[in-house]
Amino acid sequence: MNVLHFAAERCFSERFKNFKNISYTTADVAEGYMEVLNLMNIHKSDATYDVVLCIHVLEHVEDDARAMSEIFRVMKPGGWAILNPHMDLSLERTLEDPTVTSPEERRRLFNQEDHYRVYGRDLKDRLAKVGFDVEIVPYMDEIPVSLQKRYSLRTPGIIVLCKKPELPRDTRAVVRPTAFSEQTFAGRFPAASPPVMFVSVLIPCFNAERWVGEAIESALRQTWPEKEVIVVDDGSQDGSLGVIQSFGSRIRWETGPNRGGNVARNRLLELAQGEWLQYLDADDYLLPLKIERQLDFLREHPTCDVVYSPTLWVNWSEAGTTQEVTAIREPHDPWILLARWWLPQTGGPLWRRQTLIDVGGWNPDQPCCQEHELYLRLLQAGAEFCYFEECHAAYRHWSLNETVSKRNRAELRRQRLEIKESMELFLRSRGELTPPRLYALNQARFEIARGAWLEDPAEAREIVNAIERRQPGFVPSPPAARGRYRLIYKTLGFSAAERIAAFTRGLTRRTAS
Repeated sequence: MNVLHFAAERCFSERFKNFKNISYTTADVAEGYMEVLNLMNIHKSDATYDVVLCIHVLEHVEDDARAMSEIFRVMKPGGWAILNPHMDLSLERTLEDPTVTSPEERRRLFNQEDHYRVYGRDLKDRLAKVGFDVEIVPYMDEIPVSLQKRYSLRTPGIIVLCKKPELPRDTRAVVRPTAFSEQTFAGRFPAASPPVMFVSVLIPCFNAERWVGEAIESALRQTWPEKEVIVVDDGSQDGSLGVIQSFGSRIRWETGPNRGGNVARNRLLELAQGEWLQYLDADDYLLPLKIERQLDFLREHPTCDVVYSPTLWVNWSEAGTTQEVTAIREPHDPWILLARWWLPQTGGPLWRRQTLIDVGGWNPDQPCCQEHELYLRLLQAGAEFCYFEECHAAYRHWSLNETVSKRNRAELRRQRLEIKESMELFLRSRGELTPPRLYALNQARFEIARGAWLEDPAEAREIVNAIERRQPGFVPSPPAARGRYRLIYKTLGFSAAERIAAFTRGLTRRTAS
C-alpha cells in the first residue's frame, strides 16, 4: 500500500514509517520531509497512491481546487484520503477573499496569517466537484464523553473521508481523428463530438514562454469536465511552442506565422467545437471554478449570449505582485459599461460561439481595444449581456508586456473615441440614447481629454469642445474632476482648470523636495 502524507504530524509519521506493510512517504512544500512537493502541482504519476493524508493543509493553499484535483489525480481508483482542513461548521459557505493579502487581515478573517480561507459546510461539495465520493464521519459520537474530556478532544469532531471511485462518474465524448485543410498551420487535432454545454477554452499565444504553461494548466484545472483546450501559437520566436507541445494530447494546438492576435482568435473560433467559448490570453489565467460557476448562472439565464464578471487585476513585477478585484460598477447597462470602459478584459466573459460567428468574429484590422470593438458589434446586433458577480479570471499586468495600447497612447485615444462615436450614432438612430448613456459617453471622453492634455493640449481641447456641442452645460464628475478642479472647470473652462492643476502639481513637487 502506497501512502502519501502531506505536512505529516510527527505523532503519526514516527509510527507509520515503521509499518512493514506500507510504503510511506512524507511531503511538504518546505524542506524537512522525505520529499518536497507542491500540493498544487504534485510531480507524481497518475494513480500512484492508495492513501493520501492531508490534515490542516488546504487552508494554506492559494488554489485549493487545484490542490484537490491534484490529490484526486495521484490517487488510485478505489483509494481513499483524509482531507481535514480548518473548518467552522457554523459557516454555510467557505469564507475566502482573494483580495485579502496582508498578514493582519488574514489573521483577523481566517484565524492565521498564512491562511487563505476558513472552510464551511460546503467543503463536501467542493471536494465532490473534483470527483471524490465524500463522507463526513462524526467520529466523536463513538468516543465516550469521559474520554473526550480526559484527552481534551475538540467537538464537534469529524473526519473528512474522500474516496476515488473505481470508475469515472460521467462518460466522455468519443474522440475521433479528423483531417485538416488549413495549410498555413501545423498541429495535431483529434476532434470530438461536443456534448451539451461543452466549452472550448481558447488560448492565442505570441512570445509568452514565461506564462503560457500556467494559462494552459489553469484551463485544464477547470472543475467543469466537459471542455476542450485549444492553443494557437501565432509565430512565437521564444520557447512558447515547446511549452505548448509539452502538454501532449491533453490539449489541441496549432502553430503558424505571426498574423496578429485577432487572426489567432478567429482561427481558434474556427477550431472550437463548444457551444460556449472561454478566451484566455497566454499571460493570464483562470481560477478553477470560473467556467462551472458561469455555466451555473447561464442555466438560470438561457437567453444570455455573453455572461460577464469582474476580473482579478494582478500587477506583476520582479519585485513582487499585488492584486485586486476590478469591480464592475452599477448600473449594469452594458452600453454604459462599454462607454466607461468597465466591461471586463477578454478572459472575464463566457461567450456564446454562435453569437460571435453571427457578427463575424474578431476584427483582424483592429490594432487595439479589440474586445471593446467586438463588444460594440455584439451590442449593435442585439446580443444579450448578463452580469454575474463572482470573480474567477485573472488579468496579469506586467511591465514587459508592450501592447499597442501601451506603445502608442495617441492611437489608443483615437480608437477609444471612434468606438464612442459609433455607439452614440447607433443609439441616436434607434432613439435609445438615454441621458445616463449620453453622460457616460461624455464623462469617458472627458477622461480621455485629461490624459491627452499632458501630450497634446490642442487634441484635448478639441475633445472637450466636442463634448460641449453634444451636451451643453456638461460638468464632469469625480474621480476625474474633484472639488476645486470641478469648480474651476465650471467657471473658467477646461484649459484653465488644466493649467491650474498643472501649476498646483508642480508646486507640490517643489515643496516636497
